[in-house]
Amino acid sequence: MKRGIIKILLMLSGFFSDVLFAQGPPDPGGSPVFSSPPLGGGAPIDNGTFIIAALGIVYGFLKYHHIREKSKIEV
Repeated sequence: MKRGIIKILLMLSGFFSDVLFAQGPPDPGGSPVFSSPPLGGGAPIDNGTFIIAALGIVYGFLKYHHIREKSKIEV
């Protein structure tokens, strides 16, 4: 038990020694005002959202219709 704890402590000390000597993050640099457009270039997502919603409604209707037809057959 004691040997296992010593091995774990040695491994942890080796890990933390690397972390202690790591460099800090670099300065951000540049100006806070962006002259270029944002990533994606203002891509239109409205049509995609409408299409996904319409497909979801159609899928739900078809599932409902299928379940309703299945219950009529079983009765």
